[in-house]
Amino acid sequence: MPQLCVVPGCPRSARGQHGWCNAHYKRWVRTGDVVASHPIGTLNPRIPCTDPVERFWRLVDRSAGPHACWPWLGTIIPRGYGRFRYKTAAGRWQNLLAHRFAYEVTYGMIEPEKEIDHLCHTTACISNPCPHRHCVNPAHLHMTSHLENVRRGHARYNIKKASAARTAQQRAQTHCKYGHAWTAENTRRSPQGTRQCRACGRMHNLITRYFAHANSATQGAL
Repeated sequence: MPQLCVVPGCPRSARGQHGWCNAHYKRWVRTGDVVASHPIGTLNPRIPCTDPVERFWRLVDRSAGPHACWPWLGTIIPRGYGRFRYKTAAGRWQNLLAHRFAYEVTYGMIEPEKEIDHLCHTTACISNPCPHRHCVNPAHLHMTSHLENVRRGHARYNIKKASAARTAQQRAQTHCKYGHAWTAENTRRSPQGTRQCRACGRMHNLITRYFAHANSATQGAL
């Protein structure tokens, strides 16, 4: 059964990732408001936007604040990047990656043989598609060379690979560093999810109480 448009009262079939029908999607692109006061077909409230910069920012979710990622709400290509189609001053239509368009309208033209890197990338971006590729916040964009861009990607990959290797090594250990076996009775989990030795914990508590008692006895003698 086809999914209906998420706009209340709309009987049309939903299309695309937003859950809107084609008519509501076009309304949102042109006006920035998907639920205008007049139903589609009775009165046309859509105001055409000829300025590509204004139309671009209508397709950006900036609700999380100036320091957060600004997801691109328009077309997403298979590699995870946003794509923006606009008309140039010469009157020809042109496609450009959304984050590159955001950089150019904010900082100026991108230098030849330079690339735009997302500073918001983390080790979670090793997965495909990267969740940060469709971010168009200019504060998260940095112009760099191809070699530097690749080096940063390899660094994030090596950090994740080293972390995974360290986790696997810790899971393979059968005893704590003081020789207590990692049995079910001797193991508890911290709030962060790490293993903690119960025998070591009891030993630590005994030593703490011993020195606390010794210090109080010394102070009482003085």
